[in-house]
Amino acid sequence: MLLEVSSGEGFDKLSILELKHRRIASPEKRDAVMREIEALSSVTALKETYPIEYESLSKVNEEIWDLTEILDSTRPDFAKVSERIFDLNRKRFRVKRMINNAENSNLKEQKSYGNSHCVIELDVDPYSRIPEIYSVVFDYDTFSFDRPCKLRPFPNFLDSAPETCARLLLSSIPRNYATVRPITYGCGGRLGDTVHQLSIVNETYLISGRKGVVFLSDTFGDPYDRGVLSTFDDVREVFTSQPYIHSLSVHRGEQYDVNLSQWRTHDFSYTKSWRETFQNTFKVPWNTTPWITTVPNLQYRDTTFLCVGTHRYNHVLRYQEIATRIPNMAFLCTNIQVYEAFVANTGVHMPYLVCSTFSDLASVLAGCKGIIGSLSMPLALADAMWKPRLAIMYGVDYDNTVAMLSDKRFILYTEDLDAFGWTTPEHPLTTSAEIGR
Repeated sequence: MLLEVSSGEGFDKLSILELKHRRIASPEKRDAVMREIEALSSVTALKETYPIEYESLSKVNEEIWDLTEILDSTRPDFAKVSERIFDLNRKRFRVKRMINNAENSNLKEQKSYGNSHCVIELDVDPYSRIPEIYSVVFDYDTFSFDRPCKLRPFPNFLDSAPETCARLLLSSIPRNYATVRPITYGCGGRLGDTVHQLSIVNETYLISGRKGVVFLSDTFGDPYDRGVLSTFDDVREVFTSQPYIHSLSVHRGEQYDVNLSQWRTHDFSYTKSWRETFQNTFKVPWNTTPWITTVPNLQYRDTTFLCVGTHRYNHVLRYQEIATRIPNMAFLCTNIQVYEAFVANTGVHMPYLVCSTFSDLASVLAGCKGIIGSLSMPLALADAMWKPRLAIMYGVDYDNTVAMLSDKRFILYTEDLDAFGWTTPEHPLTTSAEIGR
């Protein structure tokens, strides 16, 4: 006979069976339990999808098991133990309810418990206390923070609090040195796309508190121009210094949770902005806050850089006029051959700077006044920093359309600079009330 149960009930059943398999000594009984576990093979996928919830439920069931073993009405602590079991069962119900809601389960367990709410007072940086927040997430039915915060690690975090609620200082939660499991990402090129894709890792971290393990590969997206090994060596210092990155490595067959290059095959359209494409693919916001930071090289704080490669080259811009009219302009490139090709194409000579490493390029862009650049990696890096910039289009279709829909700060003809006062405009969100967390 087969009985339909809720997703949360199956989740709970698997946790209890695995606990039994660990605790029971009899080989015959262990074999019987294993057959039950195998019968719940469809639930195993939930265990992989919700590892933190499963770990919490397993700990709750294990404590209930231990307390039930000592529960005795003749003991002086009977009432205290019974109350603890009651509290643990409420926690257990909350985990199951969260799984049912997340999975849109047709069957949902009902209890007569009243809902409890807790306001966590952010007296310390919440991103420095992620394990602590995760450790109490099932102690109440719902939570909220006492001030605006992007962090929403579970669906039971609300934007506001009811009139009756408990309050908890974040710093008062006992330090928990357990590691919250990071999310693993596969990431392909080209390098400009990789920079754009890291915004997804950052936004997911800001919402969930879970850092990213990022694997670079030449096969997930377009191959990297210099190969994945050289690219990894070049970007490692900057990428691994970002707060949302747990680790960075070259992919060698490891399993991963999210393919950051999947937007290429996920209903990609040249009629949608990057924001639409990434949000539709990954179901998280994109580019709501800067996602690359580094120590700025302030030697170039008054310099506006022109960055034009041979790829996606604009043939109609009057580069000499641009170099003359914009004060303190210099050419920025990653190798001297790019500048030499620019001179050969335009006949324009100007001061130039060669940044041979990604770290140097990031530092220079972080410290400069702004950049006017073609659709390339340096422009993507400037966008990740929310630097003042103008993108140089080379047409009105394909990549150009996507770029124009994504950000209105672009030029196609020299006359377009008039609308921007011949300066590089700020990112449109830099004046918003809340930037970052």
